[in-house]
Amino acid sequence: TPILEIVEYDEKECIEKVRLASECGFKTIMGTKFYLSVLNYCRCNSLRYIPFGFQRSAAEPFQRNAPG
Repeated sequence: TPILEIVEYDEKECIEKVRLASECGFKTIMGTKFYLSVLNYCRCNSLRYIPFGFQRSAAEPFQRNAPG
């Protein structure tokens, strides 16, 4: 399964990279901060989304940091 790690932290840049990854045939997206817009795009396009440390952006009501 093709996996792409995105090293972007801006929401706009993240969604652009996820769209490009989808067009190129990647099935799993790793890295980036959690953004609901990225999650929704991934769900609509059957992509697996693994954000870095499972952190949500400051705009999200819940935050779960990685242990440690």
